[in-house]
Amino acid sequence: MDTVSHFRHTLVDPVKAVAQAHTISPRTVQLRFQQQLGYSAKAMMRFVRFKKVVAHLLENPAAPPDWSDLVLNYGYHDQPHLIRDFQFYTGLSPSAFMMQVKQQALCISQPGKFY
Repeated sequence: MDTVSHFRHTLVDPVKAVAQAHTISPRTVQLRFQQQLGYSAKAMMRFVRFKKVVAHLLENPAAPPDWSDLVLNYGYHDQPHLIRDFQFYTGLSPSAFMMQVKQQALCISQPGKFY
């Protein structure tokens, strides 16, 4: 099942889009994600969204980020929601992350074709 393309774009409900595209139930999509990938579709969506934010920040690391724009453009509910993702994936606050990027103190992989 080629579901990756549904998760690259900001959709209201990619699980539902995948289910409709393959004429299966949304629950089947969720179960297959868990079985095949070892994590849920929701976890994948969260990770892909965070990678998009990081890619955006790395495009011009010298410019001060507009955190409100990032919240709006990448589907976060509010700024604390974005901060929680930074802490979850990096162990850093967004500002500490950017400071380390500017100091080139982090090793960051570039987003790949499928993530």
